[in-house]
Amino acid sequence: SRARFRALVALQACVRGLAARRAVATSQRLRAAEVVVAGLRMLAARRRLRKVLIVASAVQSWVRMRQCREPFVRAKKATLCLQAWWRVWKHRQRVRRLPLLVLQLQTWWRGLRGRRVARSRRLALLRLRRALRLLLRARRRRLARLHWRAEVLEAYRRPHRVGASAGAGSMPAPSEELLLQDYHFLEEEYEWRVAQVQRLRTQVETMRAQVQRANDGGLLYNLGLA
Repeated sequence: SRARFRALVALQACVRGLAARRAVATSQRLRAAEVVVAGLRMLAARRRLRKVLIVASAVQSWVRMRQCREPFVRAKKATLCLQAWWRVWKHRQRVRRLPLLVLQLQTWWRGLRGRRVARSRRLALLRLRRALRLLLRARRRRLARLHWRAEVLEAYRRPHRVGASAGAGSMPAPSEELLLQDYHFLEEEYEWRVAQVQRLRTQVETMRAQVQRANDGGLLYNLGLA
């Protein structure tokens, strides 16, 4: 009976040990499952937290952007309005000053053209006076020479008197070479005077044509566009 009791005790101990081991294994599996579940929940919570942080950051950025954008848009609009007003004001100033500037330019150009025309006319008048003086001087010389020639020819045509009294009162007759030289000189001088007069006439006609074009052309001619 004692051996049977020991066998029963040993059997009970084995059954209890098996049950205890099964209970420990079950508790370990439950604990491992709890750890796994806790890890999964933590991972899901981290993912949700990351998404929430991203969304919160985007919302914060958008709100801050709106707070900064509204003053920027107002400042930009005000700057554009100010620039437009300044440009319009400058354009109006230029438009208002344009007639005065055009008038000043026309006055300056007409004065310049008038001074040029006056200078040209003065020079032409001086040349004409000089040519007239030369022509008058040449005419006086020519008349004096013709008078001298007439006196010489008159003295040559008179009957010659022989004697000292006749030789003292009569003038020597010019030679043929001297008369030929005088003739050539007078002919060259005449041709030169004719050329001078023709050139002066051409200059006067040119000046008259320029003055007529200036009077007919108006502003375009004065500006050099006509």
